Amino acid sequence: MARPQRDLSPDSLIGHFGLEIRTFRNDARLSQSQLADALGCTGQWVGAVELADKAPSEAFAQDLDSYFQTNGSFHRLWKTIKRARQRATVPPWFEQWIGIEQRARVLRNWEPLVIPGLLQTPAYARAMLTGKPGISDAEVDRQVAARIERQQILTADNPTLLWVIIDESVLRRLVGSSQTMQDQLTALIDASNLKNVTIQVVPLGTGETSGLSGAFVIAKIDGDDDAVYLDDATEGRVTTDSSEVADVIDRYDAIRSQALPAHASLDVISKVMKEQWTQT
Repeated sequence: MARPQRDLSPDSLIGHFGLEIRTFRNDARLSQSQLADALGCTGQWVGAVELADKAPSEAFAQDLDSYFQTNGSFHRLWKTIKRARQRATVPPWFEQWIGIEQRARVLRNWEPLVIPGLLQTPAYARAMLTGKPGISDAEVDRQVAARIERQQILTADNPTLLWVIIDESVLRRLVGSSQTMQDQLTALIDASNLKNVTIQVVPLGTGETSGLSGAFVIAKIDGDDDAVYLDDATEGRVTTDSSEVADVIDRYDAIRSQALPAHASLDVISKVMKEQWTQT
């Protein structure tokens, strides 16, 4: 299989994927319909991917590898397309964090204002992104898809451990509609049932906390330095500076000491959902 050209944009990579299918199909003297029959799809689908009118699916890439005995080449190209599409849908300053997030064994997240991105529903994410001045509907669609795709690290075969602390005000702040909030809090409850996800709530009565200055995420990566993502109003910042990381870890521990235990936090989430967001 030939290497992709230097242009690693999603469109060029999808075009390269289509060219590779056509090359292998022609070498095997197969029509699009014959290949489709062998793979259990339609000739129309094969043609659309060959012409780059549609992006390939992961299952399709794996089926191609199995049929042509290409030792995972199509699947690796599909992964390259996936990474390129992620880069195209996130701001440049967030690209570094995406890579760290995917390699992290443990993520510890504090959020005083919104539901963390890794736990957001599509509707909640859409409402958040739509509020950005000047953003187009198409860009919202792309960013929502990218945000939801990031969440796969929580349900992978070897999932990331996620420890989340949120302020109770986040549960009570209207984002989107009441239905959006009801569905979002239901999703939090469902996420808390995952063995690798722990959610804690800092109750409103706590008053001041060392986390009021802003959100952050601490990433622990096996065999590498811890990294921290610091959020602000315009763009985030990633640091591995040992003194900054240590300071943020201290802040996280202080906030966690003020948070309710996981079971009590779940009770608060359920109570707010029923009392404030459940439609009657």
